Amino acid sequence: MASNDERHTLAEERLNFLLLLPWMKIFTWGLFLLAVYALRSFFTVIFLTFLLTYIAANILRRITPALGTWEWLRKVLVLVTFAIFFAISYTGGNFIIPEIIRQGQLVVKTVQDFGLDRGIHKIIPDLYGRWKYAIFKKTREFEAEFKAFSQSQDVKQVTREAFLAQAKALRSEFRREQALRLGQQRWEAAKSTPEYEAAYRAWLERTVAEDLYLPDGKRAKLDAAKEAALIGVMGQSAFDLLKRSYGENYPAYLQSQIVKEQLAGLERDRLEAYARAFQDRFAEDEGEKAAAAAEQTPEWEQGFREHYNAHRKSHPGDAAYEYEKFIALEAALDDRHFSTLLGEEQARAGARALAQKFEAQKINQFSEDASRKLSEAGIFNYVNEAAGQVLSRLLGWLRQGIASLVSFTFDVILSVFLSLIIMWDLPRLARGVARLGQSRLRRLYNELAPGLASFGLLLGQSFVARALIAIVNTALILTTLVVMGVEQRTFLCTMVFICSFIPIVGVVLSGVPIALVALQVGGPVLALKLIAALTVITIVESLLLDPKIMGDVLNLHTLVVLIVLTVGGYYFGVWGLLLGVPIAVYVIRDVILKEKPGRPAPAATGPPARGAA
Repeated sequence: MASNDERHTLAEERLNFLLLLPWMKIFTWGLFLLAVYALRSFFTVIFLTFLLTYIAANILRRITPALGTWEWLRKVLVLVTFAIFFAISYTGGNFIIPEIIRQGQLVVKTVQDFGLDRGIHKIIPDLYGRWKYAIFKKTREFEAEFKAFSQSQDVKQVTREAFLAQAKALRSEFRREQALRLGQQRWEAAKSTPEYEAAYRAWLERTVAEDLYLPDGKRAKLDAAKEAALIGVMGQSAFDLLKRSYGENYPAYLQSQIVKEQLAGLERDRLEAYARAFQDRFAEDEGEKAAAAAEQTPEWEQGFREHYNAHRKSHPGDAAYEYEKFIALEAALDDRHFSTLLGEEQARAGARALAQKFEAQKINQFSEDASRKLSEAGIFNYVNEAAGQVLSRLLGWLRQGIASLVSFTFDVILSVFLSLIIMWDLPRLARGVARLGQSRLRRLYNELAPGLASFGLLLGQSFVARALIAIVNTALILTTLVVMGVEQRTFLCTMVFICSFIPIVGVVLSGVPIALVALQVGGPVLALKLIAALTVITIVESLLLDPKIMGDVLNLHTLVVLIVLTVGGYYFGVWGLLLGVPIAVYVIRDVILKEKPGRPAPAATGPPARGAA
């Protein structure tokens, strides 16, 4: 058993340990982090303001080093710089952002129509069938089977069927685009009305009841818990009276009370997800109604004419005829009339239609064989579940990003205003902040100012470097999409540019929707070509761009970057992905290694490990 002296010594050691802790530093940074948390709703505006101010300050510093003695020149250059910023913001808000939203909705609709979460058991056999057909075309059996198939078909009928299927697909594509556009317009007009709010509340109650109240035997448990709570508050006799007074309507009353409690307890993210789901459903329903009404107007056919001509330029093989001839062929009374209208093009169109029909039949035959074998193996359930989860999350990210674009535009405009105010009076603001070092807050200032200045410099340098990489990545992928004829390029390239700010995994995140769109539009061959091109671009970025442009700014080992992105993305979402790596670099260099900004840490016992910070 320890003596009194030993206990006294142990207590002194614990007390000394507590006294030796940097309590002032802990209190200062804790207060700062608390302020950051309190301002989390304005974090986008704060971050954009910092970034624009950093860019503007560096631009002005490079234009004229003597700004300190020419204040009027500095202010003129500030106005010119921010006039350019305002012009870019105005152009983006009025022209680019609406087009990005429109194309983003088309991408979401394309991926949904593709049904990856519901039909992975069709996609794998289809890929196998196309691969098998490519091998089959090189065999002798192919020529014999194709010859026999051609002799058994009515060429005129096959040609007309192929054309009508193609025409139907073009009209369906145009109708889908118009339904999305009109539905979004009706939602914008209705979202602030009491009728929309009432419809949303009614839908929300039904949906929450189905999701949280009715399934998996929860209803009986919730009913019992609610009845026990009512008895505890009202008493048994009053509860019995209440139950008798409702009679047959009592279950509906009980459900409404439970659903109200569930609605009140919904987390913000879950509630926002429900709101987005209702928005999509409302826009889809209203878009279908508006499209059905607009189909009867002359403007609809004129719009389809423009859509057809645009598609003809980008896909001459799919729309080979002039619009007037396309309309005449579409209205042909029978196969003979159709063939007469085709004229000299009948032979070429017939050969193409026969080849397409034979290819479709053989691919379907190979796919069905593969599907039967895979079903017997029993692996589809696991693949379907995994694909459904991945696609559901991807669609959630896409919808959330599209919905955030409008508010993001306003944040950018506000940030430009705030940054202009800061840059206009920057020398006086800098002097005012420096005076805090002589005020009663000097201890807080001396503790926070050096660290924040160092982190701000690192953050600005890293984002400028990543912006250069993002521009190069976007240009390369845009060129690839144009060459391969993939549509919705504005939205897809915007995703590429934004995701390029996320090291390593950014290209992968932006490449998934590109590959899915290519898979839906051009099939597995186009998707594989795009994946190969994205792989080459990723290699170029990893081996050339990152080492050359980033230099020593974010020189972290790949494993550390992946860990930081995983943890940051899990706990802080998009901001964790964007800021996780710069914060990790700052902590390692400035806090742990205590390096000076822009200078490497001195070696202690030998050269630093390659790839380490």
